[in-house]
Amino acid sequence: GIPAEPLFRSRDAPGFYQATIHVAGEVARAFYFGYDAEKLVSSPDMQPDFLDFWQSSKAELAAVDPSFTMTEIPERSTTKRKLYLVEMRSVADGTGEGIVRAFYAEPTAEGTYPVVVHFCAYDDGLGELSIPHADDHPDRIDMVVSTRGQSINNRTPYVNPYGDWLTYGFGDRQTWYYRGAFLDCVRSLDFLQTRPKVQPENIFAEGASQGGAFTYAAAALSDGRLNAIAPAASFLGDFPDYFELVPWPGTTLRLYQQALGMSDEAFFAMLSYFDTKNLATLISCPAMMNFSLQDLTCPPHTVWAPYNNLGSQEKRYLVNPALGHTVGETWVEEYTRFFRDHLKGEADGICTLRSDRRVTDDAIYDLRGLRHEGSLSTLPSGIYIQHGRKVVK
Repeated sequence: GIPAEPLFRSRDAPGFYQATIHVAGEVARAFYFGYDAEKLVSSPDMQPDFLDFWQSSKAELAAVDPSFTMTEIPERSTTKRKLYLVEMRSVADGTGEGIVRAFYAEPTAEGTYPVVVHFCAYDDGLGELSIPHADDHPDRIDMVVSTRGQSINNRTPYVNPYGDWLTYGFGDRQTWYYRGAFLDCVRSLDFLQTRPKVQPENIFAEGASQGGAFTYAAAALSDGRLNAIAPAASFLGDFPDYFELVPWPGTTLRLYQQALGMSDEAFFAMLSYFDTKNLATLISCPAMMNFSLQDLTCPPHTVWAPYNNLGSQEKRYLVNPALGHTVGETWVEEYTRFFRDHLKGEADGICTLRSDRRVTDDAIYDLRGLRHEGSLSTLPSGIYIQHGRKVVK
């Protein structure tokens, strides 16, 4: 075998390494492993006005009339929960949009309920939307948030006016897509404050990939409104090292840097306002993080960067040793148990991940616990649960 070589730092440093096994001159296996990751140092690199930037951005959001609207979707509502399409206004941008939409499932029974907010991954514009099934969790509220231009906002009858979100407005911290998108996440929590059935002390958030970055952003910028969070395979972490590890998104943004004539210093200074390792320093709620060792999209180093900078007194992680950019089939169960353990007051919601339907039900669930209608053939590639078994498409 060939001795393991570090990805980017000295051989004895805590971090993640690549090992390649050769047999008869051929590569038999290549894999990554971690060493003492909790001691991995990804020092915050926020600019002196980092806090001022986000305070002024939140003040701008607060001045925008959200114009909350709720439209019931009768065909997806049941006697247990009603499903709504929610629309709200956030900070506007060059498109004139700044519109956030969400699917919101609320129990019909009297009382107040815990909430799980689900933030969406980077949207390819092709897959089926994640829509809460009304009968699945009658003891809690679920909200699936679509930031500007993505998910709901990228499906008929709506049109994505941003093109590639990653590059929209890039080069200026005031105009980059993720400033507005992070504020959209905060606006979704503003909506929850208007609902009389919401338990404000029991609002939880989760998301994978881009959704993991949104989870960090929501926790960092919402003034303590989240009880606990569960980011998975999170995007937008430790940009300087990120761009050394994998081609995307670095190659795309480097082209824009060149076109704009930005120096490296200005380039990384702009990105630092949105780096989850910097936002994590503002988070104090309990957190559970999920990562995969073989993830080549959001490599472990970039996922651990925010985790190790969390201001949380309580945090834990789940590792998927053999997986790539995915969350693993037990993740919904793990983060739901974590949220349940952190319920405050008299709440007894978020009781179970599983539907109370019999296993003869043909329903298909994704790894976030959301139900999908139709057959497996209509769904995008991925891992699903049907009849209590994992199905890989």
